[in-house]
Amino acid sequence: MTHWTDEQITHWLYGLEPEAAHLDGCPDCRQRAESASARKSAATAAPDVSWEFLAEQRRSINKRLERPLYDWARIRNFASVVMLLLVAVLSFNLLRPPAATSPLATPADERLFSDLVAIDQSTVPRAVKPIQNLFEE
Repeated sequence: MTHWTDEQITHWLYGLEPEAAHLDGCPDCRQRAESASARKSAATAAPDVSWEFLAEQRRSINKRLERPLYDWARIRNFASVVMLLLVAVLSFNLLRPPAATSPLATPADERLFSDLVAIDQSTVPRAVKPIQNLFEE
């Protein structure tokens, strides 16, 4: 004789296993089924809670429901402080004098630019220059 699996015992416990004849003839399976039944009864038993505890719980829920969800005064104060700081930072940056800037072009840069302009304005193609240098005396 094969013993019932835990799944079969669970099915029997919840009324899904129609035939329970095996439990009458097998003491091991009967003991496991009774243990499962006791665990189910303990898990589904009504909790032992006093009426005073339940009444206090209900009063605290009602008290929380009466309070507003957000404290709008604190949110308004926070937003006004943030806006004030933003205006102060922006006005400080806009009203301070601009920093002294260094000249963009140095004498070396100007010489480089004049050389580049001279090269660009030459009428002789660049490929001809090395050949001309060969014939210069």
